[in-house]
Amino acid sequence: MVAKRKHIEKGVPMAKKDVYERLCDYFSLQLGEVPDRNNLMTAFKQTVTEETVNFYFLLPLFGEIKESQLLKKAKRKGYSDIEISKHMTLLIKESFIERHRGEEEDSFSRVFGAFVAENQVRKKKGTALGKRYAKYWMDLAAVSTYKLPTKTPYARVLATEESIQPPKKGEKIIINETIQDTQQAVPYDFVTELLRKSSTIALAECYCRLSKEMAGEPCGHEKETCFLFNEAGRNLIEIGVAREISVKEALEIIRRSEAAGLVHNVNNAEGEINFLCNCCPCCCPILGAMKLGLKNVSQPSRFHAVIDWDVCINCLICVDYCYVKALTDVEGQLSFDVDLCIGCGLCASHCPENAINMVVRENFGKIYPTASTLDSQIQKEAIIGKLTSFIKK
Repeated sequence: MVAKRKHIEKGVPMAKKDVYERLCDYFSLQLGEVPDRNNLMTAFKQTVTEETVNFYFLLPLFGEIKESQLLKKAKRKGYSDIEISKHMTLLIKESFIERHRGEEEDSFSRVFGAFVAENQVRKKKGTALGKRYAKYWMDLAAVSTYKLPTKTPYARVLATEESIQPPKKGEKIIINETIQDTQQAVPYDFVTELLRKSSTIALAECYCRLSKEMAGEPCGHEKETCFLFNEAGRNLIEIGVAREISVKEALEIIRRSEAAGLVHNVNNAEGEINFLCNCCPCCCPILGAMKLGLKNVSQPSRFHAVIDWDVCINCLICVDYCYVKALTDVEGQLSFDVDLCIGCGLCASHCPENAINMVVRENFGKIYPTASTLDSQIQKEAIIGKLTSFIKK
């Protein structure tokens, strides 16, 4: 009893949780449990120090904190200026937090757990530690993606621009009667519009394909196909996992991606989007989830395909480009289920007879006004979903 009393008097907690356990708990809160927790724990320990993880938890669960407020909070906890600088530098470098530039003052926020994993796969490619993060990402892709505690899709599909361009002279296109000019009505559906109005375009390697490659399962598609824009792009350039490119180079990559049958996915927001991925069915968990009919990962584009059966020659080329099986070969005849169509436009842009057109959907999911409002909504849903699941147990 005396020894125990002395232990308490020294201020040592009886059952203090390991900080890496807390970090895993936080990631699980956002993304759901992953099968190999020990792998993630080991990866964290080899990436950030225990002291730095403790500092990380000074940042708010949601949203941003002004630099002055964070400094005051850290000083109250006993951190020196040198320690604050050291921890901030490491957390930014390893993509656990991100800086938001302000006119008067910068602010900081935690990086969403999935994005931490993505950037670690890029930063550590070809290393043993990189393989650990790649395994964690593939665990997320194989398990957690299909069990997300959220209902709001964080991504949305963009149709290939060729498939929703105004018709060439002599061609026929069907458009919802209330929208006569799709370019004027929905400019944020056009890839070129999104690229040209971005102050920074950063290009990074696809973390899904990198993860598969590090696991010995390369898919053969071009890897440098992930775009990050504006502040998100500048942050990734700063930590060395992306490079800045021109609009011209970006458009060349977009066209190659479309020709290769890759599906455009952006974050589910208008205005300034953060990312544009060009996804393949062999590696991408987003397409895998959509194929299973899940609606909380990515939502279809604002368009869906329509087939002009009088023009269609039943060549079935479109079937090869439809990864969600909206277009199928039924005993040598083309079959189309519009309810399964995600509106990627690949069928239309690859149809040799121009027999497939894209029309505006009568009903489509909510598109959030900004990336930050989207992220906040998803994080809140993750917490509520996790707590609800815990209570039900």
